[in-house]
Amino acid sequence: DVGERVIGRALLGDADRVGAVMKCLYEKGHVEKLVTERRRGERFAFAIIEQVGIEDRSAELLGGSFEFAPTPDGRTRVTVQSTYRPKLDARPLWRPFERLVCRGMHRQVLEGVRCQIERDEGRRDATPPSRLELQ
Repeated sequence: DVGERVIGRALLGDADRVGAVMKCLYEKGHVEKLVTERRRGERFAFAIIEQVGIEDRSAELLGGSFEFAPTPDGRTRVTVQSTYRPKLDARPLWRPFERLVCRGMHRQVLEGVRCQIERDEGRRDATPPSRLELQ
């Protein structure tokens, strides 16, 4: 069940329908997400309804999405998008750090998703990949 998958430390709640609320637990806090769009195998989108201890002094997380598209070699391309409102002044100075933090969060989420898929497929040796192609 998608709603019980582990991404970060834990993912609680239901992710299988629009209007559902999920709580993602991390070592330093949590984020609650409201599912706003769900097209199985195509797109999953959410709005952030609560943010505690996760970059909450530097940015207000607003939402995000995952888009899935088949590739010619039979794999799936996953496009992850996060939307946030920066809270820090001196925008040109902070942008590189924002990108770095977002890439790190996206990498963690994608590694968790890949591990869960491998476990669902019955692979007992499922471990996070050593390299992800992030663009």
